Amino acid sequence: MIVKKILIQHFPSLDNYGTAMMGLVMSQFLSDHFGGNVEIYSDLQSEEMIPEILDELRGSVPIKRYVHPYSHRLQRSRGIVKKFWQIYSMYVYREFDLIVVLGGDDLSEYYSRRGVLIESIQLVSQRFFCPIVLVGQTIGPFNLLSNRLLLRRLLRYVPIATRDQWCYNYLQEDLKLKKNLFQGADLAFCDLPLQNNDSIRQEILHRYHLVPDQYVTVIVSGLVKSYCKNRQVYLQNWHEMICRMAKNPFLQNKKICLLAHTFAKYGDEGEIITELFQTLPEDIRQRVVPVKERILPTRARFLLGNGYLTITGRMHASISTFQMGKPAIVLSYSKKYEGIIGMNLNRPDLIVEAGLNDALWESMEIVEMIDEKVCYLCENYDRITDEIRERVAVQKQLAESMLQKCIGVAK
Repeated sequence: MIVKKILIQHFPSLDNYGTAMMGLVMSQFLSDHFGGNVEIYSDLQSEEMIPEILDELRGSVPIKRYVHPYSHRLQRSRGIVKKFWQIYSMYVYREFDLIVVLGGDDLSEYYSRRGVLIESIQLVSQRFFCPIVLVGQTIGPFNLLSNRLLLRRLLRYVPIATRDQWCYNYLQEDLKLKKNLFQGADLAFCDLPLQNNDSIRQEILHRYHLVPDQYVTVIVSGLVKSYCKNRQVYLQNWHEMICRMAKNPFLQNKKICLLAHTFAKYGDEGEIITELFQTLPEDIRQRVVPVKERILPTRARFLLGNGYLTITGRMHASISTFQMGKPAIVLSYSKKYEGIIGMNLNRPDLIVEAGLNDALWESMEIVEMIDEKVCYLCENYDRITDEIRERVAVQKQLAESMLQKCIGVAK
């Protein structure tokens, strides 16, 4: 039988638990679907990452690092010369049967207004040499006229599975995409490969002396500039919010777990936790459990899903919490929060609009907004958690269906 060769792009490491969860789910699915008749490649940063990735997977998953044969030329080149090598070297993708480009929101202007067009051109160009599918994407919005006009033409040529209703509507109505567009869900709504391993769950809870439902989890996003220009003001708000939580009668006697969800280039949240923890009063520190080291995605999900609730500035920390049937209060800075949480999960009541509004942070009004959400959530906890479980089941089915559709694109 012919062995399929499949390349997963945008799965460089486990340093961002959200990106890692999507990569792990896709890798496990491909391995299970094709059995021993597949070779899975990914744009991993180094070979040293493979052992810990395999530790997060089930069975013998044939995953390898893909190194572009022209990578050295691309790194050393600049300007027009670099563009030449980028275009010329596209032919190397002929060796693959399928390229899977994982979401979330790389094709948006939140991180680079000009870079999104270059990224899109490179992705679409690959389709001339190999079938390609964009999976679990939140694309847009595009404020630059050049982006809107050019991406409207470029993106029509590749299959796109959106991860939220907002993106699906935007691509249909604003970019006029019809063909090759279908609605999916974030891959992190699927079970992680080792999510049914109860010994891992018990081990991680025991390691940090946490009891299910007797703690709340807080994720202080390392994307500081997406929320507030002043880092010190940003941290002061989180400091005050943690102090408020410690005194909230609804959360009496519950511990507060400060969990790092990203590391290295994604924003080292371990450093933020260390800095924040040191500023807390001694009596509150005794109730705070800092988890600043890398514990990897499966253990992070168990910590998130076994808490009473989560407060987070990271999208996938909220998805992990919801996926395990618990509620999360989410600090939004982009449309993806409206799409995934507000529309897909029908929980706009758990979103705090906190992005790039310095006045909210400087006045510490953001603390009041979060405190109100916490009280509202606790007062309606049973109803909200029941509704969350119903909506998550639908998202999980959509995500699993999306995986099956990806296989249909392969040559």
